[in-house]
This record gives sequence, C-alpha cells and structure tokens, in this order.
Amino acid sequence: MQDDSEGGFGVEIKSFKNNYRILASRAQVKVAVGSGIALLGSIYDVDTEAAVVRTATGTFAADKRNVLTGSAGVSLEMGPDTELTLEGLIGNGTAGGRVGVYGGSLDGFLSANLIYHQPLLTTAEAILNKGRTARRRQPPGLGACGAASRAAT
Repeated sequence: MQDDSEGGFGVEIKSFKNNYRILASRAQVKVAVGSGIALLGSIYDVDTEAAVVRTATGTFAADKRNVLTGSAGVSLEMGPDTELTLEGLIGNGTAGGRVGVYGGSLDGFLSANLIYHQPLLTTAEAILNKGRTARRRQPPGLGACGAASRAAT
C-alpha cells in the first residue's frame, strides 16, 4: 500500500500415479497510477494431461489441454493500511468478479475476498467440464425414487 507497485510469479506442478499431470504457472502485477489508486492484473496458465478423465456425460476419455485465465481490476487505498480491490475474472468459458478488502494494524490484519464465478482449475475433470458438476438425468417414465410410474386407470 502507500502507492506501491509490485509483481510476482509462480509455478505449481502436480503429478499423480495414474498418468495425470497438471502444470500451472501464474503471474500477477500491481502498478500504482496515482495517490491511493493502482491497477491490478494477473494471468494463470494451466496445462493438463490425463490418461483417463470423467466427462460431464459420465463417459471416460483421455484429455490434454491448455487453459489461459486472467483478471484485471483496480485497487483503492482507503487508509494507511487499508485497501479495497475490485477485479473482473475470465477464463475456461466463464466470467465473474472478485471484491477484496485488506486492513492491517500492529495488532493483526484482516483479509477477505468475495468471489463470483472464478474459473475452477484444480483438476483435469474441472478443466474439461468447465467447472460444472455432472448431473444425472432421469430416464422418462421413472418417478422420484427410480420406480416406474404408473398411470391411474
């Protein structure tokens, strides 16, 4: 805070014994543009390779893909150690937003984020299915308990 600019980057590698790998790299930047105002930006690149992934339809398939997501926004300094951030999020077929607040003192700090529709990029299934969960469709003619429904005669 106090009109500061900063940047950072990182890489995360996950490998599992069933030939399932995730390589995620990220970079973020904060550029001060005036008294108490900064521009925010980040980019997140995820490569997945999985021998077997469950699709949204319930079938299994091999999958290899690259997903690029990011965010852009503004940071507003509300006091010496207090900051409000507003960001737009986009990636993997979804768009959303994030509102964050940070407050600090010599005794401690508070940091909270409210996130709406952030792309889910933690597993190959989530990336393949765009973060959606599989819903089972009930075949026609079956009731709520799965028993065949009968027409009243």
